[in-house]
Amino acid sequence: MSVYDYAENVGKADFDPYSFPISNIPPDKVTYQEGKRQAEAVFFQEAAFPVIAVRIPIVLGEHDYTERLLLHINRAKEGGVIGFPNLQAKMGFIHQKEAGNFLVWVSEQNFTGPINACANKEISMADLMALIEEEVGKKAFLPNTFDPSEHSPYGIENTWNMSNTKARELGFRFSNLSDWLPGLIKHLAN
Repeated sequence: MSVYDYAENVGKADFDPYSFPISNIPPDKVTYQEGKRQAEAVFFQEAAFPVIAVRIPIVLGEHDYTERLLLHINRAKEGGVIGFPNLQAKMGFIHQKEAGNFLVWVSEQNFTGPINACANKEISMADLMALIEEEVGKKAFLPNTFDPSEHSPYGIENTWNMSNTKARELGFRFSNLSDWLPGLIKHLAN
């Protein structure tokens, strides 16, 4: 998802790797987003083989090595501070199993190009924290201003989610975020 700027329901037209200028800037001098964009641009413009770019949002699951969701849960358990620039901003996610299933499915399809994979629906950061707080029985402190060390890894300023329309039209059935996120929070909280 990082090839996209913050926006609602971004789709493949919101970043075109076929026409994006390829730069000669050293990799250590570009942002994470620019690095993703450059990688896609090089593959789509210069590869001598068919290319598919699967664009996925933040992956959540029981085995998330980043422990970003767990950080939110633990801060709520402690009544700790977690800062969000905009609690009303919404974000989309995908479950780890669904991401794996999608990669298998896409490898069996007969198309090339970029494609988004994400669970149906998105959640505001306020609603995410409300789910967490309800599960742990405590409230996190969500101040308007906060120290950078207290910034949420999901602390986005504006809504950032993707459209999975192309994949759905090709036949992939995505889960609904609301069907599995509360259970995942419960699992991680315990």
